[in-house]
Amino acid sequence: FNLDIPPLRTRPADIPLLIKYFCRHSPRQIIIKEDALAICQQYFWPGNTRELKKQVEILSSLNQGIIRAEHINLSYKSMEKKASWLTTEQQEFISQNGLRQFISKVEKESLKHSLARNNGKITHSIKELKISASAFYRIFDQLNNSL
Repeated sequence: FNLDIPPLRTRPADIPLLIKYFCRHSPRQIIIKEDALAICQQYFWPGNTRELKKQVEILSSLNQGIIRAEHINLSYKSMEKKASWLTTEQQEFISQNGLRQFISKVEKESLKHSLARNNGKITHSIKELKISASAFYRIFDQLNNSL
């Protein structure tokens, strides 16, 4: 049978629990301060629990044993929540089908909606979408071939 476990990014309340669990199973005693936990809860964790566990392993190697916000070296801090404009459904589509297929789908949907808004006027749609005529016709051909 299948277990459906939602991604960690949708369960920020689980992050401190998982961190404490990973800390208990670390060879060293580690204390993680609240400011560090807050940073971890804001992060997107694209690698889910595996990435979180690896981060705890890295933190456990620090000399102090007390982890503060400044010790959290997520090189991805600048990416925190930036991908949140993607819906969970879109993120899952990308995970299952790949980014290229997602982009192709977005292009087709955008073109379809633009043509509908502009009553089928191609030049208006090209200007609205801010793309070249050749890009428009490439997407348009893909759209027609998929129908």
